[in-house]
Amino acid sequence: ILLLILILSFSTANGQIINRRSAYDSLKLSQYHMWYDTDMRLFQEQYPALQSLPPISTGMPLNVLISYIYTDSLLKFGDTHQCWENVLKLKMGYTTDTLKTIAKYAYYAMDYNPIILQQYLIETNDDNLFPSGGCSLIFPYLTESLNLRVQDSDRKILPPIFHASYILRVRIISTLDSGYTHLSHTLVYKANALVLDTLKGRVFKTCSDAPQPLTKDNNQDKSILTQYFPDICFEYGQRYIAQFEDNDIKDSALIGTKNFTLIPGHEYIIFLDMLGHLYDYSNDYFDLYLEFPCAIPIINNQVFDINHFWSNSDYIDYSSWKIRFNAMKQRILNGDY
Repeated sequence: ILLLILILSFSTANGQIINRRSAYDSLKLSQYHMWYDTDMRLFQEQYPALQSLPPISTGMPLNVLISYIYTDSLLKFGDTHQCWENVLKLKMGYTTDTLKTIAKYAYYAMDYNPIILQQYLIETNDDNLFPSGGCSLIFPYLTESLNLRVQDSDRKILPPIFHASYILRVRIISTLDSGYTHLSHTLVYKANALVLDTLKGRVFKTCSDAPQPLTKDNNQDKSILTQYFPDICFEYGQRYIAQFEDNDIKDSALIGTKNFTLIPGHEYIIFLDMLGHLYDYSNDYFDLYLEFPCAIPIINNQVFDINHFWSNSDYIDYSSWKIRFNAMKQRILNGDY
């Protein structure tokens, strides 16, 4: 409790109120197509802009509070020259105990609430508020460093687990295509799904005001069992799937097939990232997009693993898959790479 009081006292004394966006911001950001325009965009989710930095509150777990205080101190008071050296190390696949600590705290914050972490990292790009410019560049290169550094059998899954904003087990309710637009030569789909299990990203924006029902047969007594789950909306499209072509990937669902789609009624483990940040006067907007390794099918509680990323078999039961996932998560938190 004493530590919590000290952390909140530090935040109150050193926190910064963010100036609201102005007409000048609207004009400047519109030139770079970064100001929200309903005529130009499709499926972005809206989130209230942060009011102060760092964005901490008494409801956060202690490790997340420490994550923001640690990161805030680094961005405000870090040695710029040393930060640039660390960026170069990351780009070459090197790491240090300091960089592993940064990665650990970044994972804690992302796992708790990816929304405010993404907003925070965007706001802290302002050199007037955070003069240690090179330090803010450390975060985008953490995933790149993992890609270069991890050379064992986990190299296909450890970096995506770290990078993803959300990792969820879902059941698809419906999909809606955008039609062809001037923004893209391929269809963009919006999917609505029930969230059956949250593996990373505890806070997400739901599509519905209340949990949605899922009805299943109860095999024990032949009755009908109804459970309620929150739902989420996200996007996917061929132009992103095609980026993941790789000689090591055998599953045609992951290499840009023209008929790639998520099927209503089917279950998947999905990896989502927050992309395409846009502004208006009081909100931020993001596309919640399917990212590598995309959507892993689950059939009769068996995870489809034709690429053998997670096991040595084509199928692995979900409980075993989850144990493997948690082991990979622990590698990141322990700096075991």
